[in-house]
Amino acid sequence: MDDTRCTINTNDTVAEMLDKFSAESEKAATASRIRVFFYGRELNSRDVAAACGLRKDDLVVLAVLYE
Repeated sequence: MDDTRCTINTNDTVAEMLDKFSAESEKAATASRIRVFFYGRELNSRDVAAACGLRKDDLVVLAVLYE
């Protein structure tokens, strides 16, 4: 398991967050599919970070990568 830190704005969409994540992680950049979870809920690519509860610093989001 690898940890990758990326900074997002509260008005970013999950799709924009995934773009930043892929830029920071080589594994994410080569993944065919990425599913993102926050507090057990799968996030949709159109969701806005603030609406998903991503409003504070140092929150952990689980990303499942498929090869």
